[in-house]
Amino acid sequence: MTNDTNPDPRPTAMQGSERLAAGTASSADWTQLGNTGSKFTNGVCLDWLSMTGPACSFSAAYDLLQGQFGEPDPTARMKFYGKCWAFNRNATLGSGHHGGAETIRVELTGTALAQLYEQSENVFEDPAINFLGALVGLGFVGTRIDIALDFFGTHPRLCENVRDAAANGCLVGLKSSDPREPRDGEGNVTGRTVYLGSRQTGRYVRCYDKGLKENGSASKPGEWVRWEVQFEKDCAAQLGRELYDADDWTEAATSAALGAVDFRTDTGDKNVSRRPRLGFWQAVLGDTTPRRITCQNQPSDLAGFLSWCRKTVAPTILAVMDKGGIEPDVLFMDIIRGAETTPATFKRPAVQQWIDRHEGGPTNAA
Repeated sequence: MTNDTNPDPRPTAMQGSERLAAGTASSADWTQLGNTGSKFTNGVCLDWLSMTGPACSFSAAYDLLQGQFGEPDPTARMKFYGKCWAFNRNATLGSGHHGGAETIRVELTGTALAQLYEQSENVFEDPAINFLGALVGLGFVGTRIDIALDFFGTHPRLCENVRDAAANGCLVGLKSSDPREPRDGEGNVTGRTVYLGSRQTGRYVRCYDKGLKENGSASKPGEWVRWEVQFEKDCAAQLGRELYDADDWTEAATSAALGAVDFRTDTGDKNVSRRPRLGFWQAVLGDTTPRRITCQNQPSDLAGFLSWCRKTVAPTILAVMDKGGIEPDVLFMDIIRGAETTPATFKRPAVQQWIDRHEGGPTNAA
């Protein structure tokens, strides 16, 4: 499928909002469309953020949420957590014994993330990513992160193309597809959604006609299409670190969202990379290099591992040292107590790189 309406096939929310508003869109750099999710000027947004962290970060997380959303309702409930504070119906903090340890959980829906944008006075920074970064600094890791890409008139048949490609065995990266097209009493299509994968895989894709969902018959089919990927568990943890470390989080998010799956002709070649990519999907990718988020618990090289430690672990250790006067060797023994190595541990590049670094070997990772 070619893109004749926009030479750059990447989603552009500002152009889309102007079309939808028939030239009357606000000139503000932040634009909200519909009633959920927040939009940056290139059509990429965080649409859900759920992260877990250590119990010692409760006060800081509470203050962070209170500063953004006001006083909480302490009678709310959160699955798996004994106590919950709802700062509004869409921003919650849970505390309890979960996963073998005392943990806390922060969860923001698309509506809460949209509120962050509405309150932001600095259009040159992204408040949702700043919020994610603040949680990472407190030792939180992602458990669910949703990335949404909006296309306005540039790929009007995206839902149908995804549906047909999956039905013809061209879906790569996820195994299942579930297309749905509800109709009214007169046979008119009132919605169009294609689900790819499942929540158990760590990547769950929803491609749907957002215009039909939000505006019904007032929106032409294909005028506003959303590509939304739900990353969970280890995939969410990995994505959270990558977004936090990225020089341009929008590029990293777009690459991850479009890299969740691929669409290639089923030639029978066992090497999937040699199969021809379908034209409609190549047009959607444009100059974006798709990246598959894999479920890895830590960076494999020393530079990445140290970067992760300095941003997530080191601030807590320094705080304990400064406030409690505890020696670093004591803290280190607390960290490694009960840990075990496996044969796979010794194969990690970071292990040999660190040995070489301190023995004056050839590797000198920063």
